Amino acid sequence: MIRRPPRSTLSSSSAASDVYKRQERRPPNLVPPREGDREAGVSRKAEQDTAMARKVAMRTVHPSDMFRGQPYSRFDEDGIPTHGLDGELISKNGRKKLKKQWLKHKLVYES
Repeated sequence: MIRRPPRSTLSSSSAASDVYKRQERRPPNLVPPREGDREAGVSRKAEQDTAMARKVAMRTVHPSDMFRGQPYSRFDEDGIPTHGLDGELISKNGRKKLKKQWLKHKLVYES
C-alpha cells in the first residue's frame, strides 16, 4: 500500500513528504506459472486433441471398473472406493468427490 502525505501539508519540506523518499522502488512481482497453465510450444489445439483422445478412451471403461488399478483396496457395489490402500476408510468428503467423478464418467460412458 502506498502511503501518501495528508492533504493539508503541501510543502515539500514537510515530514510527510519524506514518505515518498523512504518507499522502495521494486519491480512488479513476477507470478510463477500455475500448474494448469500451458507450457511453451504446446498449442491449444494439441491440448484439445489430447483431452478428446482421453475422453474417447474413457468411454470404453465401464463405470464399475473406473477406479480399479488405482490406490484403493475396497469398493462398494457401484465400484466407488470405500477404503484406501492402507485399509483406512475414505472420508465423507473424499467419497463425495469420488462419487461425483463416477457420476460424470457414467454419463460419458452411457452417451
